[in-house]
Amino acid sequence: MKIPVNATLVKIGPGGDPVYRMSAKGAKNLKEADILNRISAMSGQEPAKSRFWMDVFREMMYQSLASNETLDLGFMFAKLYPTGTIPSLTAQPTKEANPVKGRIFFKGEFAERLAEIELVNET
Repeated sequence: MKIPVNATLVKIGPGGDPVYRMSAKGAKNLKEADILNRISAMSGQEPAKSRFWMDVFREMMYQSLASNETLDLGFMFAKLYPTGTIPSLTAQPTKEANPVKGRIFFKGEFAERLAEIELVNET
C-alpha cells in the first residue's frame, strides 16, 4: 500500500534550518454513518447495534479520561493532554488558555502495520 504525500517548506525554531514537512494528499474523510456501515458489515450486526457499542465505547472513554485514567487497549493508548503554558510556577491554568485535549497513540502490532505503509512524494 502506498500513500501520496505533499511536502511543505517549514523552519523549525528561530534561525532553524529549512526542512520539508509531509502531509497526506487526497485523504478521504469518512463520516460517522460510513464508519457505522463498515462496522456493521464486518461484524454482521445491525447498524443500530454498532451504534450502541460505539456510543458505549465513547462514553466509557470520556468517563475514564475525565477521571484522569489512561486507557491501554493493546493497539492504542489514550490519555489527557493539558495544553498551553502558565506564567509562573504557582499560576492556575484556565479553561480558555489551557484547554484539555485527549490524545490517542497507536501501539504494538497495529502501529507496526501502519509503519509498513509506503509514502510517495507527489509534490
